[in-house]
Amino acid sequence: NIHSSVMKYCSKEYLSNNYFHACFEAIKGLFSRLKDFVNLQEDGNKLLDLVFSKERPLITINSMSSITDKDEFEGLKNLLLFLHKSIRNYEAHKTRLNNEVDLDRTLDIFVCVSLAHRYLDRAQRTCFVLV
Repeated sequence: NIHSSVMKYCSKEYLSNNYFHACFEAIKGLFSRLKDFVNLQEDGNKLLDLVFSKERPLITINSMSSITDKDEFEGLKNLLLFLHKSIRNYEAHKTRLNNEVDLDRTLDIFVCVSLAHRYLDRAQRTCFVLV
């Protein structure tokens, strides 16, 4: 039950059993989708800090009317930060030969990326404008 957007970005790599690059492309695709959604070019931490600003968030995923809602919002930022720092950046600095990724790890990563895509499916842009 992998989100269709995951495979949009990495089906070629996945189908050729190139799991290292499949994971890398899946996460790059997720961040590309987020950047397109909020119309920003920033990436990584800077992008996430702008999108998930506590004072002026650029997206909403819920009403933000309770601590639970705010925790869910911050949790999505943390999920994206985890994917960016622990997998995308890590893989960007390692060679495939020194970092084989097996099918089980690939599917675990795809599940996390799918969850983030499902949040983006229901996200709405806010009316805040960056200056």
